[in-house]
Amino acid sequence: MKHLPTAEVATVTPQLARAWLGSNTGNRPARASGVKRYAEMMQRGAWHLSPDAIAFDRDGRLLNGQHRLQAVIMADTPQSFIVVRDLDNEGFMFYDGGFRRGLSDHLATLGHKNTNLLASIARVTANIARAGVASRALVAVSNSHDRLENDEILAFVDAYRDELEAATRFASNTANRSTVMPATVAGVVTALYGVEHEIEGFITQVCEGIGIADRRQPAHLLRKRLEPEFTNTARVVRPQRFEIFAYTFLAANLYVAGQSRAMLKWVPTKQMPFPQPDVDLAFWRERMPEWADEEEQAA
Repeated sequence: MKHLPTAEVATVTPQLARAWLGSNTGNRPARASGVKRYAEMMQRGAWHLSPDAIAFDRDGRLLNGQHRLQAVIMADTPQSFIVVRDLDNEGFMFYDGGFRRGLSDHLATLGHKNTNLLASIARVTANIARAGVASRALVAVSNSHDRLENDEILAFVDAYRDELEAATRFASNTANRSTVMPATVAGVVTALYGVEHEIEGFITQVCEGIGIADRRQPAHLLRKRLEPEFTNTARVVRPQRFEIFAYTFLAANLYVAGQSRAMLKWVPTKQMPFPQPDVDLAFWRERMPEWADEEEQAA
């Protein structure tokens, strides 16, 4: 009879994690950023038992789970894991070949619609709200260490479901037909500004180019900034995502203030490295108690 692997649920202490890591030979290099991310989740109680097991082969060599074991040590807190032993040594090369569940997948299981766009809008909005400011990293770089984890963004979506779903519907209906403004940018701006201002008319003008009567209007200035350019080799050049957000915030600020300009210009400075949306971000923090508490402590 073929020898079968065994499985159990075990509570792994930092001491046990150190012992198990002693058999971590021939594994891929550990990613320090991943260990730190897992440890932070464990420290705040956001780590839960999952079907992804800590795995050992028949010789007792650790095959899977080194990042989680290192995180247990860093977090200095015990965690429960499924532990599988006596796996075939030859199967190691096929590990981690599946598809990772993303934020949009989690949102779909919770019954949300248009989850790819909702996930993108919620991620940017939540990170800006959590940080209290907008920055180039928070709107453009998916692996920034300042970004929130999926469980935190899911809590944010739950707290602001009505506002985020409304922004997603509007962005999908308006910006998905546009070659000028990405739907994510339209949704984030609609969410952030829509609480205090009527902003949908401005977004519609930018996306469709209809109803702009003056070249000095913010919508016209933004369209000119965001329109793709064609080189003499017919290559299309588009602004980078952080630039699109920067100029959109500048134009939206002018729109809500009822102002016009001859041109839309952004020059980063040490005091203001990135344009800020002229809105009260406290609205997007007050339903997240821990964020609001941090804001009060900083004040």
